[in-house]
Amino acid sequence: MNHLYRFILLMNLCFIFSLLIFFRGLYGIDPDYSNYENMYNMISWGYASDIRVTDYAYIFLNQLASDFGLDFSFFLWLLGFFSLLSKAYLINLLNPRVVYIYLIIYCFSAFLLFEMIQIRIALALIFYLGFVVYSSGSQSHFKKNVIFFTLMFSAYSFHASSVILFFATYFLI
Repeated sequence: MNHLYRFILLMNLCFIFSLLIFFRGLYGIDPDYSNYENMYNMISWGYASDIRVTDYAYIFLNQLASDFGLDFSFFLWLLGFFSLLSKAYLINLLNPRVVYIYLIIYCFSAFLLFEMIQIRIALALIFYLGFVVYSSGSQSHFKKNVIFFTLMFSAYSFHASSVILFFATYFLI
């Protein structure tokens, strides 16, 4: 029951913080917001081929949301909720005692930058945290390399600069 209670509490916290993302357009729009919205609208209107980016997974998610007819604000909320919940889950795997502290600190610091403005890097950070979680431990060199390259290319498909984090951390773990 303790695990179920923690999971429900964690989901509620992620839901509440992600509501800030849903109402983001109402309380001030930063330059990245309009870029993301324009990208979403271009994809919705059938001009996906005109977008020149290397972040193919993000474009795919935009296309998928557009195909389902999701509103842009709801799409951002889904991304934010999934991103927060994924990060909290991965931190919970590392150390369940600090997951709430992490979530509160993250939501009052980097959250504002990553989840609200730099959406693609926030999604790439999920794969980076996955690399940290699943690479720390006694694993074979081959398995560590498979995890490294799989998650690095997944993160790269959301934001190219995330590769720097992987290479910086690879030799530390």
